[in-house]
Amino acid sequence: MKRLRLLGGWLRGRPVYASWQLVRRCNSLCQFCEHRAEGGEAELATDDCLRVVEGLSSLGSLVLSLSGCEPLLHPGLRQVVAAASPQHEVRLTTHGWLVNPAVATGLWDAGLRSAAVVLYDGEPARHDERAGLPGAHARAVAAVEALREGGRGAVRLKLALDPGAGVDGLERALQLAERLGVELAVDVPYPMPAAGAPLAPALLEARRRGRPLASSPSVVEGLDRALAGGVPGCPAGRAFFNIDHRGRVSRCVEFQGPADVAGSLVEEPAAAVVDRLKAQSANHGCTACWHGFRGEVQGLYTARGALQALPGLWR
Repeated sequence: MKRLRLLGGWLRGRPVYASWQLVRRCNSLCQFCEHRAEGGEAELATDDCLRVVEGLSSLGSLVLSLSGCEPLLHPGLRQVVAAASPQHEVRLTTHGWLVNPAVATGLWDAGLRSAAVVLYDGEPARHDERAGLPGAHARAVAAVEALREGGRGAVRLKLALDPGAGVDGLERALQLAERLGVELAVDVPYPMPAAGAPLAPALLEARRRGRPLASSPSVVEGLDRALAGGVPGCPAGRAFFNIDHRGRVSRCVEFQGPADVAGSLVEEPAAAVVDRLKAQSANHGCTACWHGFRGEVQGLYTARGALQALPGLWR
């Protein structure tokens, strides 16, 4: 039923995806991450988070992606998942350090639909260097294993792409995904790194060979173009939007300054905030990112892309 409501919202031109950074705290030191430095305000208390969920539910069903910095640091995460899951397809992104079997079971019991564990490289030393934390690779692998143990939701590795690692880096990540029995999604860190050798052909070949690649063709096909200068047509603020750790709404995770905020889901009706955001976001023309969720959602707005992207977006 949720998936039918999601499809209905897409057909009516409503937002279908929301990314929510529950916290600005993290116990990893990832080299490219700037979010911890963006504000020292405390995150919302759990009761206020539940008000945000109530507001989102008034908009209809969404794919709701819970992230952070590290969302498992929020004491009310399980309550947020439980409140959101009856109406929304709830996803979680984590670096895995805090995942154990009990945590995983609690989240699946609360209604979590899927979980992604961030991967920087399939090789432990390379991963740990980019994460800035010795042992991070081992903890990520253990997190995947704990999340898979119950077999109750989709689990994947989410590769924070390093173009400098080239095709070899993709191969290491694919091999790890195969060993762990999960899919691999490819994401491009922000700011986007300099383009290296073309990567899309190797990923499309991996898909053709039936290897465990979760990223849709629309994401893969736009990858090299994004790294070489950017893909136009971003639907941020219209088809998807961002919620920060204080419940404030902006068009994208990368644009959260005072001028970007359309309103607060704690203080205002969600429909009014989203309508204001759509008006602010018309024709913004940004080409600064190629996050996987952007590629998935943007693909819905072409006939070919919709056929390719819908199965991946709703699963």
